Amino acid sequence: MNRMCPSEEILSAYLSNTLPYDQKIWIEEHLIKCDKCRILIADTHKIVNEFDLKHSLRHILSLFTHNIFLMISLVTLVLSFLFPEYFLQFLTASVLSGIKWIVDSKSMKMLIMIHEAWKHGNKDNLSDSPHNSLHK
Repeated sequence: MNRMCPSEEILSAYLSNTLPYDQKIWIEEHLIKCDKCRILIADTHKIVNEFDLKHSLRHILSLFTHNIFLMISLVTLVLSFLFPEYFLQFLTASVLSGIKWIVDSKSMKMLIMIHEAWKHGNKDNLSDSPHNSLHK
């Protein structure tokens, strides 16, 4: 880069689209003339996009693995209609897989924990209640 090249921070701000309009125009005019900055921007853009793709693929894989029982439940439900002679077997597998997915889900575990805390909290509150002491 020559002396007139923008800093890497400015180029980064250009890539993230956070520069004011006048600086953005200046960068774009500079990129037309400067091969080094243009290559740097292209390489950085490529790296960022590859990271986003890898992150997206990991996220999709994570969703699939966390919802494997839901997928099995849906597939067996469809199979139960495609193969009527095995309707009850596939339907049973679908229901059991669905129940397993519900039980394993984080929201279900959280609801159980909230319910247990609520039950435990009510017992503590009832024993400290002034109405409870009158009935003893």
